[in-house]
Amino acid sequence: MKPFYYPKRTLSGARLDAYLMGGGMVLNGAFQDIHDLSASQNYDIGTKLVMGDRIFHYAKCISDLTDINYAVINSHIIPDDGFEGAAVGEADSRSVVISDTGNSTARPVNYYAGAFIQIYGATTPYHQMRRVVASTVGNGVSITLTLDYPLAYDIGATVDVYPSIYSEVAKAEAVSSAEETFVGYAMAKLTTSYPYGWIQTWGPVNGHYNQKFPGENGPSDRDCYFNQAGEIITLSQGGSFSGASYQRAGYVLPVTKSKYGSVFIMLQLAP
Repeated sequence: MKPFYYPKRTLSGARLDAYLMGGGMVLNGAFQDIHDLSASQNYDIGTKLVMGDRIFHYAKCISDLTDINYAVINSHIIPDDGFEGAAVGEADSRSVVISDTGNSTARPVNYYAGAFIQIYGATTPYHQMRRVVASTVGNGVSITLTLDYPLAYDIGATVDVYPSIYSEVAKAEAVSSAEETFVGYAMAKLTTSYPYGWIQTWGPVNGHYNQKFPGENGPSDRDCYFNQAGEIITLSQGGSFSGASYQRAGYVLPVTKSKYGSVFIMLQLAP
């Protein structure tokens, strides 16, 4: 896709080096900057935006984000918010019918758009995975998925369908503390009234520290992780413990000589 032409973002008003992929603008959508929020959807959920050395994904939030220095989570609880079970689909077809009994409120049209479907092989020698590009509204009986690529064989076993990790983002600890996955940083204070915006998933970003800034523990204190509140810590700050692990966020960018820490990090979630 050609670069956007957006005068507000450049000195000369000539060009903004930004590219869309893995999705695009919806019908009647409008350009939405990374720092803008919107009451209506302008891009396909999960659309990837590359801007210089930073990467963003288009998302919808389900709770007010009051502090965007904290990372946001994927709020979907599995299996409640997804589907695991029987499905019907034929070789060379892009349609799959799943026995999802969700109603129109729980499963609105395109609820599964941007999702991935894992198709397990029963009598076939391998599994298949496809991306879902559209889904019908739930009717309490079944939902029809449209895939991005035809099936290689008839479905003869079960499938797993998990919604896009960007379709219902929320603040940390919103649904199940310490069992959530962080997906990035919101670029604007999204709300339930203005829920659509961009989530940064890669590149330089500022976060929020916990007790100390990463780098304060001296040499080699570089690798950064999210604690359950969405704050940035290092393993030396968190201490060693058995049976649990933090989710990796990235690494500290500045030199932290003399234990001068920083939360300016190279975020490394979704490239």
